[in-house]
Amino acid sequence: MFKIVGDVRGKGLMIGIEMVTDKESRNPLPVEKVGQIWEDCKDMKLLLGKGGLFGNVFRIKPPMCITKQVQYQDTLNALYKTGSMNNVIFRTLILRWKCSELP
Repeated sequence: MFKIVGDVRGKGLMIGIEMVTDKESRNPLPVEKVGQIWEDCKDMKLLLGKGGLFGNVFRIKPPMCITKQVQYQDTLNALYKTGSMNNVIFRTLILRWKCSELP
């Protein structure tokens, strides 16, 4: 469905989502497109960090006081609404965060 997510990696609550033009070549998504997704998330009140050698990795670092009921669900919903994640990546984030020490 969405082919621009090349990789999801991280440990605990800190997660990186690598944005690519396609999964086979793993070429970085152009800065303009990464910026548009970042702005869309910001408009939905979701603040993400950006990193990676090419500036194509979103860093999700929720605060230590995050709760499952509010911020956790809002974060996942906002990312899904931008159209940047497919169901596999979405489920990976859910499983990773559910296994973490969330209140």
